[in-house]
Amino acid sequence: MPKHGGCYSREVFAVSAECEQVFDAHAAEFQANYRLRHDKKRQFLNFVTASRTVEDVLEVIDLPAEVRERLGHRSTALIAVSAESVSVLRETFRIAA
Repeated sequence: MPKHGGCYSREVFAVSAECEQVFDAHAAEFQANYRLRHDKKRQFLNFVTASRTVEDVLEVIDLPAEVRERLGHRSTALIAVSAESVSVLRETFRIAA
């Protein structure tokens, strides 16, 4: 039954059917959450990697003035970022704010 937390003995633990269903539901939810976090992180890293300048980032993410100052000079560049990635990033940062 133990899945995480250091239980690697491979022992079998007898549990009720209800407990097994709850455990399986938790494991499925945990895996779905992991995939969601992984996908969001991948989208963010793809965006940051594709961004050539601070302006590229500022078009999508409204950074505070003090952060902008720390990021340095201003220049221009063209990048290819999908509209879907932009909308997901905007939604993520809107939720975080």
